[in-house]
Amino acid sequence: MFKHLLLVISLLSATGVPVGAACAQTDLTVRRLDGSEVVLSDSLLETLTRITGTATAHGNAWEWEGTDLRDVLRAAGVTPVDSLRAPQLRRIIMVVGADGYRVVLALSELDPGIGNRRAVLVDRESGAALPPDRGPRRLIVEGDASLIRWVRQVVRLEVQDVS
Repeated sequence: MFKHLLLVISLLSATGVPVGAACAQTDLTVRRLDGSEVVLSDSLLETLTRITGTATAHGNAWEWEGTDLRDVLRAAGVTPVDSLRAPQLRRIIMVVGADGYRVVLALSELDPGIGNRRAVLVDRESGAALPPDRGPRRLIVEGDASLIRWVRQVVRLEVQDVS
């Protein structure tokens, strides 16, 4: 096991990748509809409007703080995210966790005039930063009957057109 860890560290060093960066990604990558990608830094995400709420997961109630997913998409240059019209109703957002777990939201779910569902990228719970096993960000989809779309360790959003 120790030999494997040393091998990984030496491979990362040889490629110029900082070892800490490989282990703890905090920036959020957004792949836009045209295939281009933008990286949103933690400092940029912190400038977006903050919202709070409460949630219950696995019998535990807690307070959360984060950013509306629509605001995150706007900051990444994804438009429109509301007032969607005919062809735009085919758009989805794939939310990807660090472990590869993926869930899909229809963009129309987030449109206040259609689904009016609030999805939030949470980065704080009960006043503290999310612990490493859930953070740096966690997606919460308010109103879902199941927690299956609550993605831990969100590192990537992909906007796609399903045709």
